[in-house]
Amino acid sequence: MQLPGTSPTPGGTPGAPPTEIPRASSGLTPNLEAQRVRLKDLLKGTPVNVEASSEGTLLVDVPLKYAFDPGRTAVKAPLGAVLDQVVVGLKPYASCELRVLGPGDSRGADAALAKARADSVRTYLVARGVAPGRFTSPSTGHDDTSLELVISERAASSSSR
Repeated sequence: MQLPGTSPTPGGTPGAPPTEIPRASSGLTPNLEAQRVRLKDLLKGTPVNVEASSEGTLLVDVPLKYAFDPGRTAVKAPLGAVLDQVVVGLKPYASCELRVLGPGDSRGADAALAKARADSVRTYLVARGVAPGRFTSPSTGHDDTSLELVISERAASSSSR
C-alpha cells in the first residue's frame, strides 16, 4: 500500500538506488506519520499515548494497569485491542520494525518479569501475522509504569532482511 504523494521506493523511482527516507514535520517517515495519526485518532480518549520521538520513531505507550495484571505476563484485553490496531497498521509496511519494552511491576524493577512480558507481547503480535524478523532486541532501563512499543523504519539498505 502506498500513501498518496509518496513514491514506491525511497529513491523515488522503482529500481533506482535507495536514498535517505524522507521525513514528515514530526520527524517520522510518511509511513510512520500515517500510523501515528491513525493510532492517535483511534485511541483518542484512552490513556494510551502515541507520539513521535526525537529519534524519528513512533512510540506507543500503554499504562501497566491496562497491559498486565500484577505479577502476570498474559496480555490483558485493553492491550490486546491496541496491539491489534498496531498489527493493522504494520501489515502494509514491511519496512517497519518493532522493539517491545516490557514493564516489571510497580513494586520494583523485575528484569525477568519485564522480559517475560515483552516476550508475551511479541508472541501475541507474531500470532497475528507480524513476522518474527521484524522485531529488534529489547533495551534495558525502561520504567515499570507502562508497556512501550517502539516502531521504526528500517534503513533502505537493510529493508530486505
